[in-house]
Amino acid sequence: MCVDCTNLNDACPKDCHPLPSIDRLVESASGNEQLSLLDAYSGYHQVHLAPEDEVKTSFYAGDEIYCYVMMPFGLKNAEATYQKMVTIVFRAQIDRNLEVYVDDIVVKSLKAKDHLTDLAETFNNLRTHRMRLNLAKCVFGVESGKFLGFMVSRRGIEVNPEKIKAIEEMRPPKSIKDVQCLAGRIAALHRFVSKSVEKCLPLFKILRSVAHKDEAGKSKKFEWTSECQTTLNDLKSYLGSPPMLTKAEEGELLYLYLGVADVAVSSVLVKEVGKQQKPVYYASKVLQGAELRQILQKSECSGRLIKWAVELGEFQITFQQRSSIRAQALADFVVECTSASETVASELEQWTLYVDGSSRSRGSGAEAVLIGPGSFRSEHSLKFNFEATNNMAEYETLLLELRLAAELKVRSLQVYSDSQLIVNQVNSTCEVTDPTLAKYLAVVLDEPSFQRSQVMEVSTDPEAPNWMDPIKAYLQDGTVPTDKQEEIKLRRKASRYILMDGTLYKRSYSLPLLRCLTPYEAEYALREVHEGVCGSHVGARALAHKCQFFAHLTHQPAEELTTLVSPWPFAQWGIDLLGPFVKGVGGVTHLVVAVDYFTKWVEARPLSSLTSRKIEDFVCSSVICRYGIPNQVVADNRPQFN
Repeated sequence: MCVDCTNLNDACPKDCHPLPSIDRLVESASGNEQLSLLDAYSGYHQVHLAPEDEVKTSFYAGDEIYCYVMMPFGLKNAEATYQKMVTIVFRAQIDRNLEVYVDDIVVKSLKAKDHLTDLAETFNNLRTHRMRLNLAKCVFGVESGKFLGFMVSRRGIEVNPEKIKAIEEMRPPKSIKDVQCLAGRIAALHRFVSKSVEKCLPLFKILRSVAHKDEAGKSKKFEWTSECQTTLNDLKSYLGSPPMLTKAEEGELLYLYLGVADVAVSSVLVKEVGKQQKPVYYASKVLQGAELRQILQKSECSGRLIKWAVELGEFQITFQQRSSIRAQALADFVVECTSASETVASELEQWTLYVDGSSRSRGSGAEAVLIGPGSFRSEHSLKFNFEATNNMAEYETLLLELRLAAELKVRSLQVYSDSQLIVNQVNSTCEVTDPTLAKYLAVVLDEPSFQRSQVMEVSTDPEAPNWMDPIKAYLQDGTVPTDKQEEIKLRRKASRYILMDGTLYKRSYSLPLLRCLTPYEAEYALREVHEGVCGSHVGARALAHKCQFFAHLTHQPAEELTTLVSPWPFAQWGIDLLGPFVKGVGGVTHLVVAVDYFTKWVEARPLSSLTSRKIEDFVCSSVICRYGIPNQVVADNRPQFN
């Protein structure tokens, strides 16, 4: 039987009660040892209608007039009303051991031994509110099951095999409706498909081209191309072994990987399980013409970015560049170091190499810069996974860069190092006593592709790493140390600094910004202040007069000691009246205030009337009883102080 409720729905206001997110419910149902899937009987017919509203659902059946006493299907707000009801019924269980979406209910238990207890609590709530279940659609005590179109289990979330089968059995579309049906089925699986927009872009182009009409007002004829068929075949192949999504727990560290194409952006949220990274959610979005042409051009876009930066500021979201993996490192090296000319370097071309290695308690590392003819410049930053001294780190860096220069067929190379010992050992002006360094030196000198690697001099680079580098890196790129405690210290310290045009400044409370100096600049500034253009240091002359009076050896004639204004705390008080103010609670209009000259301690009391008795009570209770009898009280000539 079908009843038309169009007129009734037009007269009813829309109930904006939101339905819960299906993705959130599915994620919450996964990761449990045991599940029970329940289905309510007859759906909306379990909700009673108000007696005064029953007549509004009346309808004809033959010669008789009938009306509903339970909420029928077809009403505008039936779904929202039913969701309100089940939310109230299971309020104590939702998010703990039960999830509900309209008439679909799942009872979940992290431990299988607790499942009977959770079911008993659920049935008690059902019995209390007289809700009925459809036993033909209920499943009890299973490890995995279908909930809201997804397969949930302890391991995670899987694709419903029926949805995959529906796509695999699809024949090539013959009309635009078939393509729309295919697009809808793909959209239902978007969270399982990596870069779904890029994979299905030819299908979207067909929908867009058919929807667009020409000047005559006619739509373009539907055409299923070979590119679209290849896309469909690739999608079927991908869904043959779909990924299993894991559940993200609260407080867990998650990684977001971004992929940017010409017309789409994609992302995947992953978590680390052991030594593997498992996906949590795939997402992608196609970029329209306006989005590609006007990215970050309008002020509203920049404002939106600032808004999101503020909203996400409370979360610890950091950016990490993609590390080189497997053959990608070699590909990056070839792209960076390949020259346009056939001959990379000739015998007459001069190359320069700067190396600097260091060792710390948290590990050792090195930096190197290889400068070639023209605009060639290669910078490297290394971190060693083994213990090494400063000299060992210097040698390791030198060896690595020499091998790189050999690959580039360099014949003339000048090496600059800040280690005097390494320079002297390579130039054979210093004897090597350490056997480990002797082995390093032998390998450095044994380079068959070099005529001679000459270390010219020891250089002290003004731009060498210093104390400002971690702060600059954090303010500019958000780079933080791997150690959690060091990260907290750096965040707290960096809040007192600001980076402007690559220069670091320290904030001050009332003075201008203070420019931060490198050790090299600080030494130069100190030298200039003491003996440079500023003249000799004036500290001695400035202190001479004070030393005559306050130094340990006093040469002034003796005289009687002079009592200070307030020799000890609470010996001398100043008292005064303030007001009148706007009348407050109790009719108070004035304040009597007493201030200690030594400690600047303040005592105050509101007054409703200005009498000598009030002042005496204040001095007695707030000054004498608390701090003792003062040596002196200073006041003006008001009659209340007499």
